[in-house]
Amino acid sequence: MHQIDLPAEIARLRQLGSDFEDLHSEIRSLALTPGTDARQQLTAKIVDTNELVHQAMFTTTPARTAAVTPPATKQAAAGRTR
Repeated sequence: MHQIDLPAEIARLRQLGSDFEDLHSEIRSLALTPGTDARQQLTAKIVDTNELVHQAMFTTTPARTAAVTPPATKQAAAGRTR
């Protein structure tokens, strides 16, 4: 059975937390007023948020991935790497 590297997992989660805090600050500091390129600014931040959420939810250690990945997904993933 694969052991989870707890110090590495803790460091990864702390970095994600820091990244979320940084993004929160960036979003709060946006200068959105009528006539600005608000949509472009917000779209970029939404994409950044989605990437961080994806990392938080789906970037896991191999042991956790094996425990939560359905068999069909494992087979599909194995087929992509060949």
